[in-house]
Amino acid sequence: MAIYLKTGRCEVKGMFFKPEMNLAIREDRKHATRRIEECLAEINKEPDKWRILMVGDVAHCWGMIPSDFTVVKPRYRVGGIVYVKEAWATENQYNHLKPREIPRTAQIFYLSDGYYDPFIMGKRRSPLFMPEWSARIFPKILEVKPQRLQSMTEQEAKAEGFKADVFTSAKKNFAAYFEVLHPGSWERNEWVIVYKFEVIK
Repeated sequence: MAIYLKTGRCEVKGMFFKPEMNLAIREDRKHATRRIEECLAEINKEPDKWRILMVGDVAHCWGMIPSDFTVVKPRYRVGGIVYVKEAWATENQYNHLKPREIPRTAQIFYLSDGYYDPFIMGKRRSPLFMPEWSARIFPKILEVKPQRLQSMTEQEAKAEGFKADVFTSAKKNFAAYFEVLHPGSWERNEWVIVYKFEVIK
């Protein structure tokens, strides 16, 4: 089966990161992220059957039947700018408002900073409903490619924000972390979409 990896329109979309990965981005330790996206669900049913060749922004993946093909469209595209969605709060006076109703002049607090003062800050708000204008981190996508999880190198693991320690490589530390998020994915060596990015200052 052949898969053609296409990119979509350029538009600002939100991207979620765990608090520890959010911190790694802000500390300039993380410049890539691997995502198991819905567009890969079909090939991850039998990931070992696929082979891949990158041609520009298009990935040709061959399986057991080369004449078969489908179209895979990642959520983000090369050159696109995304904003990092994170847990947040604003001022108490806006507690009754929905996120889209909050004025852009409102002060925004980021809960991943580890500080919360209920006398100043309003209710905690989900990253899911964080509007673009309230974000503080804007990565620009530099590269988009599919990759098997176990194919990552030690250097790529470090680009994900992980470090080696006395007992374990950065790659093994990444694998352990990823397994918590997606149990069984590393052992199955699933396909992921790799996004390399740089943060716009």
